[in-house]
Amino acid sequence: MAKLLLILALLTLTQIEKVSSEKILVVAFSGSKSHKNAFEPLYIELARKGHQLTIIHPVKSGYTDKNMKEINGINFEDILEKEMAAGDPNGEPPINIFDLRLKGLKIRTPINPVIIPYLQKACESYYEMEEVKAVMKQKFALVFVSSHMNECTYGFVHKLNTSYIFVQPHAIEHYKSSFTGFRPPASFVPSYAAGAVTDDMTFLDRIFNFLAYQGTMALYDWYYLPHMETTYRKYVGEATPSAREIEANASLILNNAHFTLTYPRPQMPQVIDVAGMHCQPGKPLPKDLQDFVESSGNDGFIYFSMGSHVKGSTMPKHILQSFVTAFSKIKQKVLWKFDLDKIEGLSSNVKLVRWAPQQDLLAHSKIRVFMSHGGLLSTEESAYHGVPIIGHDMNMHQAVSNGYGIALELNTINTEQILTAINTVLADKRFASAAKATGQLFRDRQTSAVDTALYWTEYVLRHKGAVHLRSPASKLNFFAYYSLDVIAFLSLILALLVYIPIKLCKMCCCGGSSSKKETPSKKRPNTRSGKKDN
Repeated sequence: MAKLLLILALLTLTQIEKVSSEKILVVAFSGSKSHKNAFEPLYIELARKGHQLTIIHPVKSGYTDKNMKEINGINFEDILEKEMAAGDPNGEPPINIFDLRLKGLKIRTPINPVIIPYLQKACESYYEMEEVKAVMKQKFALVFVSSHMNECTYGFVHKLNTSYIFVQPHAIEHYKSSFTGFRPPASFVPSYAAGAVTDDMTFLDRIFNFLAYQGTMALYDWYYLPHMETTYRKYVGEATPSAREIEANASLILNNAHFTLTYPRPQMPQVIDVAGMHCQPGKPLPKDLQDFVESSGNDGFIYFSMGSHVKGSTMPKHILQSFVTAFSKIKQKVLWKFDLDKIEGLSSNVKLVRWAPQQDLLAHSKIRVFMSHGGLLSTEESAYHGVPIIGHDMNMHQAVSNGYGIALELNTINTEQILTAINTVLADKRFASAAKATGQLFRDRQTSAVDTALYWTEYVLRHKGAVHLRSPASKLNFFAYYSLDVIAFLSLILALLVYIPIKLCKMCCCGGSSSKKETPSKKRPNTRSGKKDN
């Protein structure tokens, strides 16, 4: 029996196409810690399998491996925050990232004109790094390119002349999806720019969503991309193709999305959803944290974190005080991840920590609510572990729609709103039930997210760029894609087919009627005589 199993195993192995150790490059001149964390499990697994990875990224990895080499530079957000903290030379007061969010400016969106100069500065600093120049001269079998706010790297990638995969840190936007040959229907796929619009839209929602689609597409193509093209052509040559041409030649898009969190939507075969690669089962907590959460008894505890992108210490005082006051009025324990060791007036049921094992806390049986800035990785972890969430970002829409989340408006947040949200989630068991149901859907997959991403990465390597996955639709303009030119042509033909017979009919009818008209008769002479002539 043992020999038979060995033979079967050997036969199976001979059927699997092998991928030899390859040189792989990861490129991101811009990106947050969460954006890197979303795909780092894939890079780690590739290194474990023997592939040689070079990673260019502004965020240093916490993982080391003999097969991974890192090149770290400055992040545009560091430049942005530093210059804004110094104040404006024209007398404007210093502001921080939190202030920008209060003003409604989304930092991580390419259509925000505020950030473009800072993006360009960061990109230029990478192009001028000697280590990056040396990498540009090397040969790689594959390149991973962060597609979000990294379009200035396109020239760098094109110069390498090899296959490349885009890694998308959140659900692919409509203005990005078009390069795969697919334009998402504005009738049921909501745009990020459309705010709170869901996939179940009214007529007015569809109007707003359509306008958001076309507006952001125009800004991306005609305003944002030209700035990025100017930057990379400065370093790799004016003859470098346009950003749209380079995008259209991507082999694959690994999309940090899943239908349970981003609404069901159609996609091209080269777009692979791999959300949750970073999610993992919980492990035992450190003793101090374990003691704290266990002391919560049956009431349980709340975990509050603003993520790695938004620092709690930059909160305006009135917002900070709203949270402090709200937490003092609940009986649950609160574990608050905060970048300072002390907050004035903090109640005894709250514990501050500079770092916490977030997923281990979310997996704990005594957790009741996760309060978050609403970042995508946090919402994915909330779904994976089945924990209700209270947040205040664009990624909260699906959590609210699925019934396990409440979104708060950061601009107007106050103590009463925070308390109402917490008490609602705690009192209404439907939130916990919906969170658990979403977690089951999110985890229920044929293969894990990492294994899926790994398979498709090596698929591209095996098939020399997998050109067969690309659709010619990516080359079509708006009119050709929607067959508007065909509709116009056929409409013209139909109009002619209707017009010509009618015109001929009229001509015939008019001609016939005019020929039948009587010609005026000559006046007949009067034969009657009156009096006889004498």
